[in-house]
Amino acid sequence: MRALSLRDLLLADELSHIRNEVELIHPNNDAIVKYVLQGIGFDTSREINYEASYHRDMQGKAAVGFRVLGEYDTDLKYKEFLTTDDRVVQAYMKDVSLGKEMEILLGKRFGYKNEDNEYDIGSKRKKPSDPRYYSDDQLLEMGYDDADYEDYEEVDMEDELTQQIKVLEDIKVVLRGE
Repeated sequence: MRALSLRDLLLADELSHIRNEVELIHPNNDAIVKYVLQGIGFDTSREINYEASYHRDMQGKAAVGFRVLGEYDTDLKYKEFLTTDDRVVQAYMKDVSLGKEMEILLGKRFGYKNEDNEYDIGSKRKKPSDPRYYSDDQLLEMGYDDADYEDYEEVDMEDELTQQIKVLEDIKVVLRGE
């Protein structure tokens, strides 16, 4: 899955007549949006969705807004539009072991949190023999760590951000019926 902030998408010359993200997600603009997305390596033959979220754009600004979600077009002509992380994802799509090796070379790990243990802070897995659970060593070997990633920069902003996201999702439902 590939994601792009609409704040970044609005910088495209072809979309200069569109004033804001809400206007951009209107179904009347789907054809021009797909044209731009295809030009930067989205597979427009597959489904394209819009999601309201708190995210960073390519300028590093974190804010609530829409992101466009779609699939990668794996044609090599789009390689100049891929970040290193995008290239790793594409490697995973073609060869899981290659993607894993690339991720290790970048020094990255995937977060893993067992929901059964969410409330047992500081405790180890209670049922290590249970086949549903991997041991800590197995998880590390597979590329996971036990990090607890925080989605928001400031936890006290969570309620305000959630409300803003809900408002944008409601607007999307009115415009697109989704």
